Amino acid sequence: MKLQPLKVHAMKCGVKRQNGAVLVMCLVLLLVITLIAIAGLSGASDQVRMVNNAQQINTTFQTADSAMSQAITLIDGQPLGGIEGNSQILAAVIDAGINVPVVINSEQLSDDSISVYVTYTHQKNSALMTGVSLNADENTTLISRQQFIIQGSAIIESSGAHSTLRKGISYE
Repeated sequence: MKLQPLKVHAMKCGVKRQNGAVLVMCLVLLLVITLIAIAGLSGASDQVRMVNNAQQINTTFQTADSAMSQAITLIDGQPLGGIEGNSQILAAVIDAGINVPVVINSEQLSDDSISVYVTYTHQKNSALMTGVSLNADENTTLISRQQFIIQGSAIIESSGAHSTLRKGISYE
């Protein structure tokens, strides 16, 4: 048996016929990829702005809630926490008149980036009869119940984000 060498046929590449077609295709593909990347980046920047807005709204909501809770604690006090109640604020609101808002800046919660306000509004009085029984035509006493609306507001001036919470309370 005689070994014969393999015949290798050289293929002619046809370089003269291409005239840069691969280069044009690569450039078009690069342009498409670039456009997709730019669209993705603009979508990401929109999402960053949305997240930033959501964080600021959450911050104002939590701060307004804290201001309202602080206002109620200031009025009622916390006997177990050693904080005595103080009704002087409500007395000033009653003196201002019914449905006249009294706005107080909450300096403890405010800083350079956020402004916090608590608004007290005196509502109409309601009177409840005490000691009512079947034969209580004498010695009846009226206890005046004062009704208020406490509103906590927080505003981030730089972005315009703001939240307002309201709560009605009765004080006897």
